[in-house]
Amino acid sequence: MILDTAMKLFVSEGFANVSTRKIGEKIEFSPTLIYFYFKSKEEILYTLYLEGFEKLFERLEETKRIPNPLKRLEEAIRVSVDFSIEQPEYLYLMLSIRPDSHIHTSDFKWDQSLRVKEFFGKITKQAADEGFIDSKDLELLNLTSWAYNHGISSLYTMSRNNDFPYALTKDVLHQSVKFYIKLLTKKKESKKKD
Repeated sequence: MILDTAMKLFVSEGFANVSTRKIGEKIEFSPTLIYFYFKSKEEILYTLYLEGFEKLFERLEETKRIPNPLKRLEEAIRVSVDFSIEQPEYLYLMLSIRPDSHIHTSDFKWDQSLRVKEFFGKITKQAADEGFIDSKDLELLNLTSWAYNHGISSLYTMSRNNDFPYALTKDVLHQSVKFYIKLLTKKKESKKKD
């Protein structure tokens, strides 16, 4: 109950505008009771951040059953996109909110997105090793795939606002993923023709 309420408030009002007292008022808990479970609102945010990434990784792990690394990369990006559609609040907390820099947060490591980069990096390397993609700079390609993955998910989150200029449906996002994968393999296919 604390986490669900905090997530809604962080997303709707902004992290800086939410206090532990405000969370407590919404669920009729005293701040003391909330402090029994969490030391601070930063710890609440961090718990939600980790929870979101764990939910995403549970889904990404399922892609390991796909033997073809290029198809696995496509499916992993699609899984990430679907996560952003189905869990937009988590995605927002995972990618967009961090406590103010003046708040001491050394107890928290905000590095889970690097796990996503590492996950995609392993797939990208395998795809290159097996000849599915041609890349002289795997680190740059991995960075690009990671950025694409975050970017497309963030665009979907932004598209939920009425003033966003594009209608990003699930179908459009999936088409974009297919197009991105084609871009990765295009050089290899054109080399075969030569």
